[in-house]
Amino acid sequence: MKIYRIGVDVGGTNTDAAIIDITATDTPSRGVCASSKTPTTPDVTTGIYTIIENVLTDTGIDRADVLSVAIGTTHFVNAVVQADERRLSRVAVVRLCGPFTRQVPPWADFPPTLKSIVGGPVYYLDGGMLDPSIHKFS
Repeated sequence: MKIYRIGVDVGGTNTDAAIIDITATDTPSRGVCASSKTPTTPDVTTGIYTIIENVLTDTGIDRADVLSVAIGTTHFVNAVVQADERRLSRVAVVRLCGPFTRQVPPWADFPPTLKSIVGGPVYYLDGGMLDPSIHKFS
């Protein structure tokens, strides 16, 4: 039985993918069955879908035989480094905490421009710290 994995890399310019037969990694091809490249799309998801469909079509491999899909991206890192508000959205923080973790608020170390783009609402919920007088472990 052959088992496959798909790897996808979303870059600032292109999205690449390879499909690998993990039972053949010791062969000269190292198990690579096919690879493909397509321009990175503005909504990223469309490009990822397209590239996965491309390698499945090129090989005729049934998607049911694919064990996993791993997605890596420099696209996101570039958006953060460039503080590109067209590619970033606000992010909420839900912090499970005791009173001590409220002293340093989320986004404290972010550059002001980046904080203004991604800094969404912040919620603190009790938890995250066990009180040994209440919780007994045996």
